[in-house]
This record gives sequence, C-alpha cells and structure tokens, in this order.
Amino acid sequence: MIRARNRIIACIILIAALGPLMLRTTGAQQSTSDYNAFKSRLQWTDFKPLFISHETFTSGPALKGSSLLMLRGDWQKALKAWPDISYQPVMAFHFDQTHDAFLIQSPSLLNGTNVNLLVFDSEGRLTASEVVAGDFGDEGNYTTTFGWIRDLNNDRQLDLLLRVQTTRLSEDSSRKEYATDMLSSRIWNKTSFQDAPLKDSERLKLETDQDVGAFRLESIRRWDADPRFRQAAILTYEEWFRTYPRNSHAAEVQRRIQELRAVKP
Repeated sequence: MIRARNRIIACIILIAALGPLMLRTTGAQQSTSDYNAFKSRLQWTDFKPLFISHETFTSGPALKGSSLLMLRGDWQKALKAWPDISYQPVMAFHFDQTHDAFLIQSPSLLNGTNVNLLVFDSEGRLTASEVVAGDFGDEGNYTTTFGWIRDLNNDRQLDLLLRVQTTRLSEDSSRKEYATDMLSSRIWNKTSFQDAPLKDSERLKLETDQDVGAFRLESIRRWDADPRFRQAAILTYEEWFRTYPRNSHAAEVQRRIQELRAVKP
C-alpha cells in the first residue's frame, strides 16, 4: 500500500511539473475517430448552471483506449509511467456554439481528487483546462476547491466561480477549523479563461454559502452520532454556524447543537 501511494504521489508531482506545458502538448488536432471515441465515453446533458465538488459523481468507467489520446499531454505522460492511474468521465455538454465541454475526474495531491473542465473546439483541439473542484491534504490540513459553471458577467458565456477553503486542526486537535476562504472568478473570452475581479462579491459569497454549507453539513452528519465524538461534533457545528450563519440549514444546525449538548456523557 505504501509503495502504491508513493507511485501516486510521484505521478502527481510529475503532473504538477508538466502543468505549464499542458496546452502546448495538447493543442494539436487529434483524429476525428479519437475525438469521437472520447465523446462517446461521456454522458451528454443539457447544460444548466452547475455546482461541482470533488465528490461529484462520475458517470461511467475510466477512460481507456483511443479516448485517452484526447487528454492533456501531461496526463498522458503520467499514464505511460503509471498505467494504474484512472481518469473518470463525469459529464459533457455544449459549452458555446463552437466549443464542447467535458468534466473529467483525475487524481490530485496526496491521494486527493480533482474535477477538471476540458474545453475543445469544433475540430477536436483542447483549448482550455481548468480545475473546477478538488480536495487534497493530510493530518487535518486540507485544501478544498468548489466550483460553479455559470454566466458571471451577463455576456451569455459560461464562466467559472471558484471558492477555495483551507482547513487545519485546532490547537487542541479536537476539530478542523477554517484557515482561509477565498472566492474568485475566471471569465471565458471565447478562447480561454482569464482571471477577473469579482463584482458583487458579498452577494456571490452568500449564494455560494448555500451550496458549500450544505456540502459541509452533509459530511458532518456522517459521523456526528458517534458518542466518542460528541464534543468534537458540537465544536464542528459551532464552527459551521459561524461560517454559514445565513445558510437555509442554520436553524437545523442550532437544534442539533442543543441536542448534542443535552446528551449525558
């Protein structure tokens, strides 16, 4: 198991090192048959504004065969070195009149997971690749990215809204607490994504609080009933309430805190 983990970590280091070369190594047009094979491996859907987390469900078995030739160049290099790596299809949709979009799950740092948005032009060339969700970390220190695909500037083009949170262990190691929480945007300019200042950032934060808060709440519910972790659950719920006070589940969380406090040790 240690040997396998080391292979994955080495793979991710390779991917990170080759990242800047990605578009240069994948910009060439692939054969029509390879592109068709790639498209056939994904579940196509009519687009609607999306919230994406690292736990977003995949839609089928790992990509294989000629469909792998459509992946980023650094991913293909990693596959040659570590054939047991898998890239899982999530979904596909028409991005605009001349581009198609594909969500692909890939490995991340420290056995984590990323969900990537790959955008191809009508000739099967990869024009953009973005991490839209992900999670990695160890020993209580984690970085989690949440993503939304939606029009942010009213130009009828799809953009990316990203929220990156880092957590760390509290001083007494009783719970995870938020260290940073950043919201940013990437705007589509018809050929690529570019960083852009957020407009109405307070409103967007409140909107994303709903999705992120619900995601975080569901993860707490998975373990809060264990009597061994009652005090940790109380502290974690209190941290949640401080972070997402206007979330629609806030009253439910307050009730759960009271329930846990009423339990006799």
